[in-house]
Amino acid sequence: MRKLILLAILAIFMLPVFLQGFTYLSDAEYLALCGDERREYIAALEAEMLLLEARRLEAMETNYVLEPEVEELRRRLNEVNSEVASLENRRTTVVTTRSEIPEENVIRRNPDGEYVVRTGDSLWRIAGFDFIYNDNVRWPEIYRANQNQINNPDLIYPGQILVIPR
Repeated sequence: MRKLILLAILAIFMLPVFLQGFTYLSDAEYLALCGDERREYIAALEAEMLLLEARRLEAMETNYVLEPEVEELRRRLNEVNSEVASLENRRTTVVTTRSEIPEENVIRRNPDGEYVVRTGDSLWRIAGFDFIYNDNVRWPEIYRANQNQINNPDLIYPGQILVIPR
């Protein structure tokens, strides 16, 4: 018990040394020390061992305290992974279903700035598509760009290929 108290006191006084980093001696350096220096070095090593043991115990306590939270996070992660897998399955179903849609009902996203008119389309509706302008009020831009093939902006026909100005 006496030795433990002495080591604790020594650890308190040696703390600034440890904060700077403890320097370990090689065997040759240790053998070069005289008796008192060896005792001081051994005491410093024992003090460092006490500090390291205290840090280990603190880490174990922290681990014990945090373990329920870690388990809860693992459980929630598993739930999220299950939900992601479910959504992936639904996405696959949607993609498969979309491939079964008749070709004439598929809205074409043409990177060349063209749009193929479908049954039920109007310039107002086409301008409102998110991949066109996402703004129905811009329909006159489509009309002006296609005046060579549209006489009346209220009359467009399925199969017409309209230029979409960007």
